[in-house]
Amino acid sequence: LLVTVPSDSLRNQIAGKFFNLGLLKQFGVVGEKSLYPIVGIIKNKFESTEEVTEFLEKCNVVVSTMSWLTNQNNETQELFSKTFSHIFIDEAHHVKASSWNEFRNKFDKEKVIQFTATPFRNDGKRLDGKIISNFPLKKAQEQGYYKKIEFISIREYEKEKADQEIAKVAVERLRSDLADPNPHNHILMARCATKERAKEIFKLYKVHKDLN
Repeated sequence: LLVTVPSDSLRNQIAGKFFNLGLLKQFGVVGEKSLYPIVGIIKNKFESTEEVTEFLEKCNVVVSTMSWLTNQNNETQELFSKTFSHIFIDEAHHVKASSWNEFRNKFDKEKVIQFTATPFRNDGKRLDGKIISNFPLKKAQEQGYYKKIEFISIREYEKEKADQEIAKVAVERLRSDLADPNPHNHILMARCATKERAKEIFKLYKVHKDLN
């Protein structure tokens, strides 16, 4: 099994789950006496195709980032597509990026399983493939994975004033949560459309030095 992820932190996190099979033994999905898989984590470059082959032959599961995989030459990519019975693509909403898509297409379609919590992209492109499991937000809320969302409305139609008002109300709410008798260790997040916009908005929040 080849597992691809978009970042180094996820690479380590996902590999850790395979080391001990996560919750599978606890839930009886695999037997208590089942052996744990040999997990390989790829971070660095191999010196030769022979070295890659030797590494892959020793593993049941290999975890790496898509950026590492897409930076390999065609021969190495073809070796991966022939070696693995299946490929799991985590954060699969990125797969429409040309380099991701090109690598995925080296595998037979029935070998590819994609996972994502955000299947809707800003560019409108849809993920292809058949949906075999879907867990809607409504069910997640019903089962307590998400708490009730409180929407705070702000009416201000001048862009600059609106930004200031949103920041003011957001910081007030954060301070209120932190001052609670049972303080909530919250983080305030401002979501922006572009990096330039994020830099503009950051100026409104960085003045609160005690919240750094």
